[in-house]
Amino acid sequence: MSTEISLRVDSSQNGIFTASGKGSGRAAVVDEDGTVNSDSNPAARGSKVTFFTTGLGEPMRNYEVYIGSSTGSEVLSVETVEGNPGVVRFVAHIPADAIAGPEVPFVVVIDRDYTTASYSQQITDGCQVGKQHA
Repeated sequence: MSTEISLRVDSSQNGIFTASGKGSGRAAVVDEDGTVNSDSNPAARGSKVTFFTTGLGEPMRNYEVYIGSSTGSEVLSVETVEGNPGVVRFVAHIPADAIAGPEVPFVVVIDRDYTTASYSQQITDGCQVGKQHA
């Protein structure tokens, strides 16, 4: 016999995990060599980076990633993280024309909906981008 229960369900809030763990500031980004992205350890243009998101729903949607450029970054993979419901791992290339510096814009767009899916405001510092990838 089963018992019926009522649960309150809230809307999800999209977000990119941040280095501070508080949902603001620099995005938590892992560079291609497996090290944490920082001012002293910037990612190179043309390299790939990994970052994590939440509140996106199913990972089989259409995503666009923009890292320091109006040219979309090539998204290499989007997958759920086993054992972490709601967490999605992205791997993307930083465009060759990305701006360099400590405050690189970082935006994820879901199903071409820029107004509801763009949450760069939460990560205004973006990630650190350095020199051209060798």
